[in-house]
Amino acid sequence: MVDGLTHSAQPWLMADTEALLVGSFQSRLEHLLATRRADLDHLTSEEVTELGAAAADTVIGKIMRDRAIGERWSTSEVTEYLGVSRQAVHKRLRCHTILGIPGRGVTWFPVWQFESGAVRPVVGELIAVFRAVEPYDPLLVASWATTVQPELGTAPSEWLEAGGDERRLVELAYRSATELAA
Repeated sequence: MVDGLTHSAQPWLMADTEALLVGSFQSRLEHLLATRRADLDHLTSEEVTELGAAAADTVIGKIMRDRAIGERWSTSEVTEYLGVSRQAVHKRLRCHTILGIPGRGVTWFPVWQFESGAVRPVVGELIAVFRAVEPYDPLLVASWATTVQPELGTAPSEWLEAGGDERRLVELAYRSATELAA
């Protein structure tokens, strides 16, 4: 955010962001290739093309994943907030009463699911609804929760934070999960 405006409100800022992303990627790639050029000798042009595309997918995928999760905490931050052990948090993950999205060596917990030093009780119900859809993907739940739902006029995460009716939210989650399963 610059001068109170978001990136989407400033096309020139988005262009700068894209240029910075491409430039830093290119710079890092050139640095790595300077010492590893011999490793490329055995690759076909098709393999190199696939590797380049996979690298781009990884970068953009991470950006999209982070946006879908929204504001998030690590396990350490959750244990501190809840005043419990890491084992207690992981037990809640196994029992599906807390939403955690696995990352590389870390589990991310969307902040919207917490209130007043606890996990909102409705979180377990929302997870149960989406677990009925195979295969279950916690990222799907996080993405659904941070996406504006026309029936609510807001994102479910914002609905909860504003004190919206949790029954209505569970019903909406059921309809959404059912549509996804179809």
